[in-house]
Amino acid sequence: MNYAKILPRFWTGKTGRQINSLPNNHMVRVTAAYLFTGPAANFVGLYQVPLTTVAHHTGMTVSQAADAIELLRGLDFAAYDEENEFVWVFEMAAIQLNLPLQETDSLHVWVTRWWLNVEENPFLIPFYEKYGEALLLPSRNGEGTRRRPVEAPRTEPPPTPPREPMGGCSTATAIATDTSIATAKALATASQATDTVQKGGRGGNNGNKLSAADVLNATWSRVVEASEKWLPPTSWAYLASTKLVRVDKRGLYVIWCPSNTTKKFMNDNAAEVRRIARNVNVLVNRFVFQEAAQKEVSHGRR
Repeated sequence: MNYAKILPRFWTGKTGRQINSLPNNHMVRVTAAYLFTGPAANFVGLYQVPLTTVAHHTGMTVSQAADAIELLRGLDFAAYDEENEFVWVFEMAAIQLNLPLQETDSLHVWVTRWWLNVEENPFLIPFYEKYGEALLLPSRNGEGTRRRPVEAPRTEPPPTPPREPMGGCSTATAIATDTSIATAKALATASQATDTVQKGGRGGNNGNKLSAADVLNATWSRVVEASEKWLPPTSWAYLASTKLVRVDKRGLYVIWCPSNTTKKFMNDNAAEVRRIARNVNVLVNRFVFQEAAQKEVSHGRR
């Protein structure tokens, strides 16, 4: 970043007056100005900078720099994550950029490239919630760091979730069935399980075999049940209304969604759902989301 804007209200506005009321306020103000203008800063205010660097450039000790940032956190100015050494200056993007961005804006390309490549840190989810629409942020590839649940879109009420796993075949029943296909290992990947069923015939439960539909239902039920402890109720309702309809040997999972809103939620949160699935040994490589009404297929690229 070649330059940074600091508005006059930085000195005279509400935050400026609050800083003046703090003990050692000169250190806090220098730190606030540094977070806006330091060499590691960027236009959006979310970047990596070690406390040792802040201390070195401002002439403070590391302890003083940490205390100053903590005081700024209390003023809702910025937050710092010591584990990942990331800082987020909450309003910096709004001050530095002319929001909302347009696709034709020269900074749109830079913001998109930054967003897709910035390292994982606990501020990504709240940053997306605050600025995702204004900055035209796409879904990130790969697994996202989550320190708190993602809220689902609220453009329409979520469908009432079925409390029993889909397809009438509970996970416990599927796993407990004394057959090779219903073992936990077979259910670890639905592609392997489905392939086993297909080789054994499509006649449904033939003595010691489950149907392909039973295997898919039982596999997806494991994911739905596991997600209940990770997702808030509204988000979980969207996930619970979906259904696994097909899996191929590449680990591509085709998910049926009852509405466009559900499909959008699943696309936005594909990485998180995949992480939950892998925690219960359902090895998803990629999702494809299919809306019921239009039969459109949308690729979840997380």
